[in-house]
Amino acid sequence: MTQNVVNYSDNPTGPELLDNYLDKDQENILTCNAGVQRPSYATQGTFWLDTSTTPWTYKMYDGSSDCKVGTFNSTSHKFNAYIETLTNNLTLTNNTESYRHISSTNTAVTKGTTPSANTGTAFLFRDSQDSFIGSFSIWYNTGGIIRAGFRAFAPTAESNGYGELVMDTTETGSQLSFITYNGLNNTNLWGASSDTSRNLVALQGWVNNPSMSTNVVHRSGNETITGRKVYTDTTTFTTHPVVQSTTEYSSIGYRVQNTQITRGTAPTTGNASGQWVFQDAGGLDVNHRIGGMEVTYLTNGDIRTSLQVFQPTASTTQNPYTYSNLSLIYPASGDPYAIAPTPGASVVGNEIITAKWYVPNYSKATNKSAETKYTPTKDVRVIIAGTIQNSGNNGTMEARVQINNADKFTFYGGYVYGYNEDPFYVAFDVKAGDSYKLYKVSGTLTVKQFIEIPYGG
Repeated sequence: MTQNVVNYSDNPTGPELLDNYLDKDQENILTCNAGVQRPSYATQGTFWLDTSTTPWTYKMYDGSSDCKVGTFNSTSHKFNAYIETLTNNLTLTNNTESYRHISSTNTAVTKGTTPSANTGTAFLFRDSQDSFIGSFSIWYNTGGIIRAGFRAFAPTAESNGYGELVMDTTETGSQLSFITYNGLNNTNLWGASSDTSRNLVALQGWVNNPSMSTNVVHRSGNETITGRKVYTDTTTFTTHPVVQSTTEYSSIGYRVQNTQITRGTAPTTGNASGQWVFQDAGGLDVNHRIGGMEVTYLTNGDIRTSLQVFQPTASTTQNPYTYSNLSLIYPASGDPYAIAPTPGASVVGNEIITAKWYVPNYSKATNKSAETKYTPTKDVRVIIAGTIQNSGNNGTMEARVQINNADKFTFYGGYVYGYNEDPFYVAFDVKAGDSYKLYKVSGTLTVKQFIEIPYGG
């Protein structure tokens, strides 16, 4: 496909005429002057093939703009001639009681591609006075919704009131609704009472009117619901659900019941559990779980209540089942006990120490002595507890801890006459290769506990 510019003003002859002019003209003719834009040499009456879109468009330049002739489909190998469409209303007049129909095509609209402006077509039925009787319309709007609507106008002269049954369709589903206009009462809305024998559609406006739909639980407003309600699927609350008691000393709360198990008889087909779970906005599966509480009746007869908290990492990068739990367990036989998450090596505050943490750590602790410098070969935690005592006069009493020959901690006693003992306690970490030492400056130093705990056992 070429658009060669050929200029004969130099009057070429011989081989030059054939090679540089006639051959290029031939290419232009054979390819229909094809290109992604109009050829620069086009004059009034020039035909050219626009290949910038699919299917290709055959055009003629009229001297100021391109006129569309038709389209070529290189896949189906078909040509579609362009026919100018009507821009005004088309009226069909029928003088007999017979059936007529008409088709409407908008070549600027492609289903699946949201139009830039609302577009559609309507089929109107009018009487002899040009008044509307009924209509059918189809719209494709800028919100990506395709709407089909049936209208029936009020059978009263000169009235434009109507009711319309509308079907809105999107990529995710369809919605059927009923619309009234110009003061026409929605008789279906008012007529759909609590009478279950009538074949009337219950609309959203009727359902949401507590004064009319008295046998319906509404989405808003205060209502009293009696009887036991059983939910077989997920129930979503957008605000805090409240359990309220009107009597003093009453026992109220939420209860989860499994009618297939009996306490004292362990389940046989699998663990049975009731859960209270906190989820994020992504969904209700375990991938979006943040934390919760779970009561489980295990098949071995144990009953376990757990508080669970999931690792605060996005589910796309972390195993969704990575969580910690604090559990109370009453076994089928034996004494009840608790299970807590094992803390990391650097326990420094209010962490709960578990047997799993204690055995590889404190069981390998080694005792140390004051006035001696130690240089561990691996990272350690050092714990020191003791007292510093004066010598029976008003002198000072002081002990210190050095790390890498620099004083890090200092413990002072009082200046009271007598043999007072002032306790002290310190815990600190020492890196492998660093040194530390506890020593006395004055007074009497008594060590109650001085241990070194290697991290990781």
